[in-house]
Amino acid sequence: KYKQYDSSFVYYKIAYLYLKAIGDSLLAAKSLVNIGVTHFYYSENDSALKYFLLAKEFLPDTGEYLLKAKIMNNIALVYKHQGFYKKAIKSFQE
Repeated sequence: KYKQYDSSFVYYKIAYLYLKAIGDSLLAAKSLVNIGVTHFYYSENDSALKYFLLAKEFLPDTGEYLLKAKIMNNIALVYKHQGFYKKAIKSFQE
């Protein structure tokens, strides 16, 4: 099912665990976003949302507003695809 994206799951998960262990919140969050995007490409919305929400938890430590916007946009897109339009709008506005 996964074909060319198989390795992205493996390497982003390894990267996330390593980056979390050394305390690099910014790159750990980016790894989680990329895992979520891969799930989103496969229409695995629940898994994508899980990783986007987890990435969002790392943001208070980073001060990265552009990354937060990207994460919130991705969360909103998942909600939109799930038919939760009010949640999508709220995420777009957050």
